[in-house]
Amino acid sequence: MEQTKEQILIGLAKVRQSHSEWVESNEKRKQEFAKIFGWHKPHSSYWEERLPMTPSWEQIFTEVGKLLATRNFYDFEGNLSELERRLEDLEKKIKQEIHPNL
Repeated sequence: MEQTKEQILIGLAKVRQSHSEWVESNEKRKQEFAKIFGWHKPHSSYWEERLPMTPSWEQIFTEVGKLLATRNFYDFEGNLSELERRLEDLEKKIKQEIHPNL
């Protein structure tokens, strides 16, 4: 199947447009993450507007990984119920083994 020069140029224009749209949406996604995490470009003066930075995907994934890793520490209800259960087990053990008259 042989293509004419015009068909190849039309195909190339479509690919360029698609690539341009993908790059633009990729940058918008990164900027949204920067807004969510409160990341800004450093500014040289106090009155200068703080502009959101465009992080790399590595920075974004690293931050999301940190959040997932610390998620367990913020499960206060689960941690509290686990501590309550352990305390009850210790009380039972003290009553049964150490001081049965309590």
